[in-house]
Amino acid sequence: THLCARVRGEMRMVPVAQIAYFLADAKYVEVHHDRGEVLIEDSLVSLEQEFGDSFVRVHRNCLVARDRIEALGRNAD
Repeated sequence: THLCARVRGEMRMVPVAQIAYFLADAKYVEVHHDRGEVLIEDSLVSLEQEFGDSFVRVHRNCLVARDRIEALGRNAD
C-alpha cells in the first residue's frame, strides 16, 4: 500500500494510490506523486513486478498508474 523512500536520511512513506508515475533516470527512479517527487534506487522491473496490477509500462523508462491514464496514442517520434 506504500512505497518507502529515503529523503535526506529519513524514511518517507508514499501511498501507492498517490503515485502518478515512475520515471527511470540513470541509476535512480523518480517517483512522481500528489505531494511532489522522490528518488528511489529500485529498478522499474522490480516496481513493475511488485505493483504491476496498478501500473502499466508506457515506455522503457516509465510506468504510469492505470487509474491516471486518460488516453494513449502514438506519434512519429
